[in-house]
Amino acid sequence: MAIYLSTESKYDPADNGRAVDDAHLSNRVPHVEAVVSVCQALIENHIPHGVISRYNLCSGQGNDLGRHQAVILPRC
Repeated sequence: MAIYLSTESKYDPADNGRAVDDAHLSNRVPHVEAVVSVCQALIENHIPHGVISRYNLCSGQGNDLGRHQAVILPRC
């Protein structure tokens, strides 16, 4: 199993439209929270897994998707 972690999704969509210096910005990162939850579930069920990123999808050197039976796309 592979879990996809998008490094470009490190924000809370609830903060959309707010200034970056807004004191009321959320400190949540739902995508990362979802990835961690999936990893915890796989660990608890003794399912081997790894985390992949865009590098694994786009780089000729890093393209090792063939070694995974499935790719999980966490939804937040």
